[in-house]
Amino acid sequence: GFGSTGVTNALQENANSSNMMPDAAAPAAKRTCLEAAAPPSAPDAPVLLPAAQLLVFLSELESAGALPTESKKALKAFALANDERLVACMQAYRANMQSGDAAETLSVILEGAE
Repeated sequence: GFGSTGVTNALQENANSSNMMPDAAAPAAKRTCLEAAAPPSAPDAPVLLPAAQLLVFLSELESAGALPTESKKALKAFALANDERLVACMQAYRANMQSGDAAETLSVILEGAE
């Protein structure tokens, strides 16, 4: 019968493995774009909402001196709205850690909002 082909066992194994919770080592392809862009954190660190991740990103740039004070309020509004352009800027910054490049991108975002 069909039991000898191993099909039943393979289907059962897939069903059992799909009920398991994903662990922290899940491939980036199965995580959201914000999760994949998040900096490494301690295992017991709280999971941040996407808008909170963007606010932390802006704080990092501010600490690095790459966030103009006059732009801060407008950029926070973009963060709270989960603006895709700001998400892209954060992802690029996480990939290259170039605060000057991120600051230039933020100025382009702000110019487009005018």
